[in-house]
Amino acid sequence: MSSKVKIWYSAISQTEYVGNTPAFYDTSQFDWTKNLESNYQLIYEELQAYLKTDQKLQAYFDKTLVTKSNSWKTIALMAWGVKFHKQMKQFPQTMKILNTIPGLVSVSFNLLDSNSEIKSHFGDTNAIARCHLGLDIPGTLPEIGFRVKNEEKSWEEGKLLMFCDGYIHSAFNNTDRPRFILLFDIVLPEFQVKKNSICASVLSSLFIQSTLSKLRIHKKPAKWILFPLLSISKYAAWTIKPMYNTVNKVLN
Repeated sequence: MSSKVKIWYSAISQTEYVGNTPAFYDTSQFDWTKNLESNYQLIYEELQAYLKTDQKLQAYFDKTLVTKSNSWKTIALMAWGVKFHKQMKQFPQTMKILNTIPGLVSVSFNLLDSNSEIKSHFGDTNAIARCHLGLDIPGTLPEIGFRVKNEEKSWEEGKLLMFCDGYIHSAFNNTDRPRFILLFDIVLPEFQVKKNSICASVLSSLFIQSTLSKLRIHKKPAKWILFPLLSISKYAAWTIKPMYNTVNKVLN
């Protein structure tokens, strides 16, 4: 990606990203991908061990994005720089591997249930590459796959997909088994000096989205209301996140 590309946020534009960024990134351009893919079995074994406990994956907070109720489930280990140490302790080898990746800001395991879809949507910013590592993939196209703009790809076990989260994308699983992936976000190399600002901006947007969802307010607020809310919540995220990470680590 050119260094002249400006950082785009969906909370500000309120429309999908429009640019020349490729839908899918070439994973060979990143020197850490081979190490990750070669260790996928170790990562999957940690997920299997977790699933055998009483702890379960949780339904994604935006329930309007799925065609079947509670069919998209996750466990978050990190979200935009906020670290969930209790969950991270369940996956020590996974985090050891991921912590070698520059610009890492989010980590979660994701389940997409059988015969279900994640509807078309766009993410929060073009400053990241969203990454999917296939762990348990019960088929291939056209039964199951991932679409970014007009391009479709199959997940593969032990293989990485990297894409621009700002574009419209969707996922579908028309098999009779659930699909499991490791999802993580990296700030792109040209934007890594702004990593903290990017994380604070997206956290503020997610906080507002989550609050509106809980209040069952589906209409987006006017920009004259939204922008001050984003500014205030961004400042709060910037200042509170380091304290939260420190306290959370001590308590867990």
